[in-house]
Amino acid sequence: SDAFNEMARAISERDRHLTIQNEQLQRDVVEREQRERLIREISNTMRLSADAAELGLWSWDIASGAVQFDDQMARLHGMQRGSTLDMSAWRRLLGPLGAPALDALQQAVQRCDTSNLRLQATAELGGDRRHLSLLARLELDEHGVPSRIAGVAMDMTQRVQQEQRVFHMATHDSLTGLPNRAQLHEALEVSIQRAGGCGAVMLIDLDRFKHVNDSLGHSVGDQVLRHVAGTLGQCVRPGDLVARLGGDEFVVLLPRAIDEASASGVAQRILDTLGEPMVVDGRPIRCTPSIGISRFPFDATDAHSLVRLADIAMYYWKNDLRTDLTNNMRATGTNPSFWQNMNTFTL
Repeated sequence: SDAFNEMARAISERDRHLTIQNEQLQRDVVEREQRERLIREISNTMRLSADAAELGLWSWDIASGAVQFDDQMARLHGMQRGSTLDMSAWRRLLGPLGAPALDALQQAVQRCDTSNLRLQATAELGGDRRHLSLLARLELDEHGVPSRIAGVAMDMTQRVQQEQRVFHMATHDSLTGLPNRAQLHEALEVSIQRAGGCGAVMLIDLDRFKHVNDSLGHSVGDQVLRHVAGTLGQCVRPGDLVARLGGDEFVVLLPRAIDEASASGVAQRILDTLGEPMVVDGRPIRCTPSIGISRFPFDATDAHSLVRLADIAMYYWKNDLRTDLTNNMRATGTNPSFWQNMNTFTL
């Protein structure tokens, strides 16, 4: 009986331990299910947030070279859902414009850099130029060896295009589309500061333009200004800049006018072309130009002074007989005829 009782106690104790283990197992199962449910909820939340923000998710397995895109990332690249690719294929998709971003990822792998990587990539994708912002981070395995890079991508195309439109509005004339005064001065300062740089500034004013505005209306005057803007663009050389200061005043920057003859050659083409009548609304209109030229670094070495001197020369031209193109267009300290005639006209 003692042996039977001992066996009964052992069985009872084993049942108790089994019950405890079963209860613990059940709790573990419940906790695991709760964790899995929480992970799914978090994953769904992240997926919904990524979709709402139009974020593309991607990862690069360094050992295998495989690159995985989610649906949004595939759409950004003009790919079908479920497409597979490697780093070489991704590089071909992004092309030369996007290559620097992928170079930065590979450099991070070489450095074992686990900091957050913020990269910008521009590429021709799906027939359109897209601007992508990439945020990525490198993961290391238990031995400290790079294992993969995971990240997100945001399509910044609309924002970049909006910024470009705002910048264009700030630096270009709304009527003619030409660079405005601010853009001209910036380009002129760059040309002046360029090592060994020499060139010319040509200020152009339209004769009798006020009469056109007063007699035919501002809409016709606007058409005349647009026509002149296009004509000036055809008269200059590649690398030259045509800008509009305002009203009927235009400026041509000749950054490679190494002598007076090259500047005078461009001026003569403008005189010959704009000297011909233009047809606006079926009527011929003649607005001949007056031109003044200053040269750098001979006349001045700052944008403001060069434009001012060209403006003075232009008014001198308006009040002169215009018989000597080179001398009469130059308003400089090295042109004695200009200073000798300063008292013969009013600015």
